[in-house]
Parts: sequence; structure tokens; C-alpha cells
Amino acid sequence: DEFDGCIIGLEDRDMRLIYSVSKILQVLESQGMSEIDAIEHFSYNINSAWVGEQTPIYCIDKFLNF
Repeated sequence: DEFDGCIIGLEDRDMRLIYSVSKILQVLESQGMSEIDAIEHFSYNINSAWVGEQTPIYCIDKFLNF
């Protein structure tokens, strides 16, 4: 999907994907969101979503002003 390029690793115990937060924000901004809107969208709609035991892990790989 749109965030496949944001995968930076795999957590080996539970086999959960690890996503780069900065790359996700870049994708959202490329879709026309401002930096603030992208951060809010990530925080409320992506990071806080529970999708079962395979819920991804998000790596904050640069300083963000949440």
C-alpha cells in the first residue's frame, strides 16, 4: 500500500513490521497535508490504531514536535 516504502524492519519475536515515522510523514505531506496536519493524522489515525496482534511498530527516527 502507500506506506510499503516506509518499512524499515521486522520485529522478530512477534513478526511485526517496523515503520519509519519520518517516511510516513513524507508520504502524507506528498499527498498535500501540511507538516502539522500530517503529524496529527499520524498520531490519531495511524499510531493509535489497533489492528490486532500484528499491529505495526512505529520508529520515531527524527525529532518531531508532537
